Parts: sequence; structure tokens; C-alpha cells
Amino acid sequence: MGSALVSAERRVTWLLRGLPVLAVLAVGFALLVVGGERAYVAARLFGGPMEDAASYHVRLAVAEHARGEERPRELPVRVTATTDAGQVAEVDAVTDALGHAEIELRFEAPTTGPLAVRVEVAEDQPGLSRGHPLAAGRVHATLAAWQAGLRRGATWSGQSRGELALRVAPGRGAFAVPFRDTLWIEVTRGDRPVAGSHVEVRLTGATLAIDGEEGGRSRQLMSDERGLASTELIADAHTILVDVSARLEQPEGEALTGSISATLPVVPGAIDLRPGLNDSLVLTSPVEREHAFVAWIDERRRWGGASVPLTPSPDGLWRGALTLPSRAEGQPPGWLLTSSSPELQGGGSVGWPLDDPSAGPLPTLGAAELALLDGFPEARARAEVRVRRARWIAAGIALVSGLIVIALMVEQSRRSAARFNEHLKEQASAEAQASLEVAPIGLSLIIAALCIGLGFLLLGLLVLYRGA
Repeated sequence: MGSALVSAERRVTWLLRGLPVLAVLAVGFALLVVGGERAYVAARLFGGPMEDAASYHVRLAVAEHARGEERPRELPVRVTATTDAGQVAEVDAVTDALGHAEIELRFEAPTTGPLAVRVEVAEDQPGLSRGHPLAAGRVHATLAAWQAGLRRGATWSGQSRGELALRVAPGRGAFAVPFRDTLWIEVTRGDRPVAGSHVEVRLTGATLAIDGEEGGRSRQLMSDERGLASTELIADAHTILVDVSARLEQPEGEALTGSISATLPVVPGAIDLRPGLNDSLVLTSPVEREHAFVAWIDERRRWGGASVPLTPSPDGLWRGALTLPSRAEGQPPGWLLTSSSPELQGGGSVGWPLDDPSAGPLPTLGAAELALLDGFPEARARAEVRVRRARWIAAGIALVSGLIVIALMVEQSRRSAARFNEHLKEQASAEAQASLEVAPIGLSLIIAALCIGLGFLLLGLLVLYRGA
């Protein structure tokens, strides 16, 4: 029996030495690895109104959040949208290097009311399993919300002086440096167009373009039967001042005159848009940019979008080409919103009209894409739950390990007392032995139960680690 007690006491001693080290390692693993900051991936969905139509064009943005920053993530994704009536639209796509994908959700019939939308990983990826949720929720994007974010530019502007009323307007609603565009001038008298008036244009901050060549800063024009005159100019500053005077000779008496001074709208850093070959559109950036971001919009819909790669040209500008999908019957041309940012916001964003501007000035149209769905709050909440669980498990491991150590110390004391009792048995009478023996207190069962609990905590920590 003596040798058995000594062996058991040695095991207890080794446990007392090793268990605190194991507990410290397990708690450190729980707090620093399982409960530490880890990257998570989620998605956002942007677009226009999603009601009263059978198809919707949306922009998906997938990013990985790590150390307080978001980095775009290339992923195969699946987007599923379901109506309350049971219609389902499902699209598989792959986000590009910028984390973006343009998606069209097609239904059999026009939808009404909110859509239940889910975005998930379509295929197994390193660190992400198939079906991993990236965003989910109900989307209710109304036409009223879309139109509240529209910014329609002005066409005619300016307050004239004299008998002849003058107004000026950019051909496409705005100018951009260093691109050529049309300046329209209107001459009227009593709300009636004046034809045959001599018009002089003087510019500051821009140069006239005549037959494709620079033609100074002043020019003589003649108004047509609509009372209109036009000339092309090249913006070379972010502020353009125009002075226009008109003179109409009379058969009798003095000539009628009018004048106007106005500031023309210029969009600094705007990406220009021009017709290209084979129904394509050419995008031109005045500064180095690797991508241009566009959205095809009108006052009621978002018809599509894209990120267009730009490459340098010999003239120092950066260019790329885009072909829009064929328009449905009766669909207006709309506007193409160009920007250097995926959000289509910022100082250089402008919505160029796609209508033909040769008949007269057209306004620009700006829009703020509607934020339809954001999976980052839910992904962040899952990460916070993981951290809390890891901390609770770490606390449980520390508590149970401490209780086991206390129990082992008590057990070691009991075994020492048992050895002392055995020693007394060899020297004392039976009556003395009975009075001096230390009764066992059943700590073995308590220690066994605590060890089982510790095992379950370690198993839970492993499951939490694998699940995260």
C-alpha cells in the first residue's frame, strides 16, 4: 500500500506542476487566437429602385475586414432574391479584383413590395466554405428614395441686359478640363427667337475650338431661326467666364442690343464621355486612373453599371471603352454617371446625357446609389459573439483549472495523512489506529468531474476555433 500511495502522490505532484502551465496555454490560446482579432468577409449591395419591374441591376461589393481596414475580395458568389409572392431570382457571379460584380436579378413578372435577398459564397474557398453568408436581409428600395437623391443640372442660365434677352448653356450640361464641348447661346425678344443677330463671344478660362483647332478666346456668330448660336470651346481652367453681346440691326432706328456675363459650370477631374466605334462609348480621364466607374441611369431606374479599365494614351490622357446593353423598346437613353470612385460620388462625378446634344443643350444628372443591403454589421456581430464566447471559455478554463489544483492539493494532503496513518499502524495499537486514521473525503470523484468539465471546455474552444 505504501508504494501505491507514493505513486499516487507523484502523479498528483506532476498534475500540480503541469496543470497551471496547461491552463495558461489554453487561456492564452482562447484569448489571443480564438478570441483575437480575425478577418471577416461580407458584402454590400447597391442599386436603384426595386419595385414595379421584372429585372433589377445591382452592384455587389465584397470586402475583407482586417485590422480596421477593408480590402476587396475576389470571390464566387450567389445572390438569391425572393418576393413575398414566391418569385425567385438567383444569379451566380465572380467579383473582380476590386471586389465588384454587376448583377441583374430577373423575375418572371414585375415585383411589388420588399425582396428577401441573400448573398453567400458559391464555392469552397480558403477560409470560407460554400454557403457562408455574406449579407442577408429584406430590401425595400422605392422610386421616391431614388428620386430624392437625383441632382439634375441646369441648362440655360444667366441674367442678360438690354433689349435682346440672352442665355448661355453647355451642350451637355457641364464642361471638363481639357475636353472640347459646345456652348449654346440663345437670343430672344419678348419670348420669341431672334434670327440674324450678330453675336460676339469672349471667354476667360477656355479657348475656342474652330474646325478642331484652337481659335483664340473671342468669336463672331450669327443666331439662326431658332434664335440659337453655338460654338465649341476647350476648358483650360476650373472656372470659365463668358461674356456675350448681341446686336440686331433695324430697318429704321437704332439697332437692338443685349449682353450677358455668366460663369459656366466646370466639373474638376471629370471623366469625359464620347461616342466610339461600333456603338461603344469612350471614357477619358485627364489624370492617371486605372479604372473608371460608371452607372447607366435615368430618373426612374438604374439600368446597369461597370468598372472600366483605363490605359494611357500618347496624348497623356487615360482611356477605356464601354458598350452599353441594347435598350428595350421605348426606353429613353438616359445618362451615364462617371466617377473615379465605386460609390459614384465625389467632386469628379458627373452624369453625362446620352441623348444627342446637337439640337440644343442637355442637363447633367447625378444620382446617389441606394444602399440596399449591408452584411458587415452582421459579420461584425458574429465576430463579437466569437470573442465573447472565447472569453467565457477562457474564464471557465481558468476557474475549473483552479478548482482542480485546489482539489489536488487537498487530495495530496489527504494522501499524506493516509501515509501518516499507515506509519502509525505499524507502531500503535488497533484502538489508537482507529482514532488517528484520516477518513477519505471522496475528492477523487470531484477531481474526475472537474477534469471532465475541463475537457468539455477545451473541446468547446476547439469547436469555436474551427467554426470561426
